[in-house]
Amino acid sequence: MKVTFITPEGYGMPESLLERARQLARKHGAAVNYHHSMEELPKYVDVVYTTRWQTMGVSHADPNWRDKFCSYSVTLEVMAKVSKSSDTIFMHDLPSVRGEDVQSEVIDGPQSLAWRQARHKMFSAMAILEWCLNRTT
Repeated sequence: MKVTFITPEGYGMPESLLERARQLARKHGAAVNYHHSMEELPKYVDVVYTTRWQTMGVSHADPNWRDKFCSYSVTLEVMAKVSKSSDTIFMHDLPSVRGEDVQSEVIDGPQSLAWRQARHKMFSAMAILEWCLNRTT
């Protein structure tokens, strides 16, 4: 397995976490790559996974953060560049901002599993909530 993270400079994971992930990956014959440029996109991937740029209720320290993210949008061109076939899927944890983190044609397109993913996430949350409510103390 190979995982590649691509984020704008200054918006990634802590170096200590990244190094730990790389150590675990090497131990199990996998690889973790981390870049700050869309030019570093790998070719022929199985899954493209993005998340919302905007954090829920937390403001960004940099008022111009959108400028740094605009080239990281998942577009049809990005999907074409990384797709080995129509079997490459797109995932998003939602909510998305169309035209920012993802293009409408991608999230609503045939490669997208975002809506199925959201449905499974809802049922998982419902099951956990039911378990919590039915626990005896």
